[in-house]
Amino acid sequence: MKISLIAILAVVTFITACNPGNYRSNDTTRPVDSFRISTRATVIDKTGKEMKLADVIKSDSTLVMRLTKRHPDISQHILLSKVSWFTAKYPPTDSIIVLADELPSDSGGGWKGILRTASIKIRVFKIDSSLLPVDLESQQRSYVFYLNKKLQAGGVYVPDSLYGDKTNNYFASAAATMGREQTNPLIEHTKGAARYYGTSNRYTGAYFGSRRVDVGASVVNRAYYEDFTFLNTGREPLVIYKVRNNWSGSGCSVSIPDNSIRPGQRGRIRVYYKPGRKGTFRNEVRVYSNASGSPHTFVITGTAISERGVRTTRY
Repeated sequence: MKISLIAILAVVTFITACNPGNYRSNDTTRPVDSFRISTRATVIDKTGKEMKLADVIKSDSTLVMRLTKRHPDISQHILLSKVSWFTAKYPPTDSIIVLADELPSDSGGGWKGILRTASIKIRVFKIDSSLLPVDLESQQRSYVFYLNKKLQAGGVYVPDSLYGDKTNNYFASAAATMGREQTNPLIEHTKGAARYYGTSNRYTGAYFGSRRVDVGASVVNRAYYEDFTFLNTGREPLVIYKVRNNWSGSGCSVSIPDNSIRPGQRGRIRVYYKPGRKGTFRNEVRVYSNASGSPHTFVITGTAISERGVRTTRY
């Protein structure tokens, strides 16, 4: 049975809006009621072909994600992650599209690589930001809405949390509309040290056992690792979504939990390093997550020496 856009919006409004009359000023996740896109609006598909946006919309309940490179990483991640829960195990769909600032790339990583991955299951188009509402675009955050064939948009939502109730309810409704089930990949991680300190807020936070360590003497061209443990002190699962390492090459990598860390549970970040020449060294790793204070920087320092005189081997 085909579900109309009006029915969908009624469900979304009921779930996500406690006070519809006042949410414009009080709820930044719903900055506008609805809006209309010009019927003359055009987009460019991943082959470079320009077409009318109206011709792209295949149903009156098309879910649209607005993603740009300038949006914060966590904001992009929330939308892509939640949608993947009801697209990854299903065939590609025309019922979800991305309106981006760039087109997917056939090679390489970065933002275009992220769009390429998304385009495996959903269609990605490039659109001029001037065709979209200033109120939404000025927030510099990724957002989602429903669009019908007349280019009338509703059910606007700007997620501010990966696992918050409003976000969960919004995307659960979207999945149900498509007749799909969500796949929630939560797995507990319980290994970690017993001593923690740090800062947190009432929603997401992490206490770290340590973020800086001096390992002393290390042998040149020998591989080592150092563990950094943490405790999720917030009320929502903690998600690590990006890592930057100032060391590269063979033997230099970072291992992070494969899945979210639930509140009260512990996780581990393991940094593999291999000094390339004698002398002092500094390996710096920056970890991006939804925890308060992100990104967090972890530093390993020491002195690389020749084989003779070394006292410890870490692995």
